[in-house]
Amino acid sequence: MKLHRFIGDWTLGEEMAIRVAEAEVISQVKNVLRLGRGDQLILADGGGQEALVTITDFGRGYFDTRVEEYRWAKAEGEAETTLYCAVLKKENFELVVQKATELGVKKIVPIITERTVKLGLRFDRLAKIAREASEQSGRGVVPTISEPVEFSSAVANLSVGTKTVILEENGQEFSASIFSEAKSRAIFVGPEGGWTEAEIDQAKAKGLSLAKVCNFTLRAETAAIVASFLLGQSYEN
Repeated sequence: MKLHRFIGDWTLGEEMAIRVAEAEVISQVKNVLRLGRGDQLILADGGGQEALVTITDFGRGYFDTRVEEYRWAKAEGEAETTLYCAVLKKENFELVVQKATELGVKKIVPIITERTVKLGLRFDRLAKIAREASEQSGRGVVPTISEPVEFSSAVANLSVGTKTVILEENGQEFSASIFSEAKSRAIFVGPEGGWTEAEIDQAKAKGLSLAKVCNFTLRAETAAIVASFLLGQSYEN
């Protein structure tokens, strides 16, 4: 039976009893999942540690649990993975955050390109979407979502040693060799209108790889989901 997982600011590692007082979690446990005394669930701290707990009691505005065991969540891939995605329409960018989280991306960076149209992102909502996607997918870590940065700044400030790909429909077919043995990986996904020539020139000047993932034109959010999958794969020989 699948155990339901909740990520929060729990103090894990020492206490053998944990009181949960977060209203959203209480409502989910009592009213949606209809869990009761004796039922088990997982509490995770968002940093990789989690606790298997049993509900022991309900009170006004809280429920108590007994810790059965502490453990580490499923291992994350060793590579540092970053998705740079142009700011899209609200619902499309939220979809990208959800799916990138489910696919194991560790950092999401919204970028502002020359053809970016929408700029309004609600970071409280994006954080909630990422947390819930981590809970649903069984991750013990919630990806970092940074503040938006200009494309030029993002490219200029890439860390030395990060293997980086720009998704571009006129690029070479994506090859696994690009990320082979790379401990830090990044993929840039552009806006609906595509990259400008100036942006492509800047990427080339930085030595970034231009690649396509299929022979068709993808919507930006679809390309971002494909990119998230590629970032999380193992490319070791």
